[in-house]
Amino acid sequence: MRASNIELLRIISMILIIMHHFSVHGCFPFTPDLTFNKVFLQVFGLGGKAGVVAFVMITGYFMVSSSFKLHKFAKLVGQIWFYSIAMLGVAMGLGLDTVTSRNMMLALLPIGAMSWFAQNFLVL
Repeated sequence: MRASNIELLRIISMILIIMHHFSVHGCFPFTPDLTFNKVFLQVFGLGGKAGVVAFVMITGYFMVSSSFKLHKFAKLVGQIWFYSIAMLGVAMGLGLDTVTSRNMMLALLPIGAMSWFAQNFLVL
């Protein structure tokens, strides 16, 4: 089933999520003054939360009529694990100070605390 309007909403949701990460995790100095930049970043932050809700709801809408398949579940767990280890390798290669023994253990677990969204998606 192809629903162009829902696909457009999914694309808009992805853009909102990216803008949220840009505004929240960017290196922007926040001052107590009310400036255009501060308002702009706050709007982006709120839009991202709405984007996550819309994206998860759209996913649920498409998944409600599908049946559970163990091989798809295992494939998704494998992908999460692969990217977790790959990101750990990149962080180690760059010598980032966030690479601690605790974070290394969490990255090596197939579904660890480092992938909170993936865990919630798997439960969904």
